[in-house]
Amino acid sequence: MNSSLDSIVKSYSTFLEVKYPDNFRAFNTRLNSDPESARAEAFVFSMLRDQFHSAIVNEDPSIGGFDFLCSYGELEIAVEVKSLGASTMERHTGISEAQLNSPQWFNLMTAKLRNVVSEKPVK
Repeated sequence: MNSSLDSIVKSYSTFLEVKYPDNFRAFNTRLNSDPESARAEAFVFSMLRDQFHSAIVNEDPSIGGFDFLCSYGELEIAVEVKSLGASTMERHTGISEAQLNSPQWFNLMTAKLRNVVSEKPVK
């Protein structure tokens, strides 16, 4: 990891520890088991806080849900972060690395990711 990303991850971890202790524990577990995914989560949250009036952690570690809820004036969006590395992609979508090299990879990936996101509980 580079020092800038290290700083973002540390800052996000500290933020979770203070404001969302349950999410902090889940994040640390993810940081150890799937660091690519945890780093992506921290990076996206950092960007969202810069761009929206409000960016809050939405995911309930016990039931799931979208990662973040953001608002800017009347605009509200739910954000789900997924890392798309080959091993993570296979784990979350079932699409193998060999399939990613096929001409149909984008259709397969889009359908699988849409299913993953559509199954997220909304609080």
